[in-house]
Amino acid sequence: MKTGIIIAMAALGLAIFAVPDTPAEARGGWHHGPDVNQRFSGSTFVVDADAVTGNQTSLLNALCKGQPGTAQLASLIEFGPAGPDDRCPSELPFGAEIISQTWVQTYNDGSLLTGTTDSGSFLCSDGIVFAAEVSGTITGGTRRFKNASGTWKADARTENSGLTGHIKVDLN
Repeated sequence: MKTGIIIAMAALGLAIFAVPDTPAEARGGWHHGPDVNQRFSGSTFVVDADAVTGNQTSLLNALCKGQPGTAQLASLIEFGPAGPDDRCPSELPFGAEIISQTWVQTYNDGSLLTGTTDSGSFLCSDGIVFAAEVSGTITGGTRRFKNASGTWKADARTENSGLTGHIKVDLN
């Protein structure tokens, strides 16, 4: 019986000193990997096409699942005109600059996380399939993401308006 009590007290002592108490302490040295690491799926639709500039505006709506929980993702993206692009692979030969993108994730607890895309991001397409690897800046948040800042990266693929992808966020 005494041995069991001693083992239990040792385990409790280890838990008190070895486990970080808060997410802030976890980021201070205990945490490894991105703060947000999620797969997403949903849809994207062109909502405007400018006949003069060739720019297109799309709305994206997706469900994200993974760390740190489930979130609804909404995004507004403006693309430049598409054309042959040496940065794209031969199976997706046409490229378009991502002129601007803003997005927000809404979590089940009401927390918001927002971001924008960095300049230089682009997508590749064959006219049916669209693929992009993009990165950007975290611009803010509310509740558990209050005053959030940091960086994010995502890869996405769209075919027939169906969207799948992966997003990782590193908070400062």
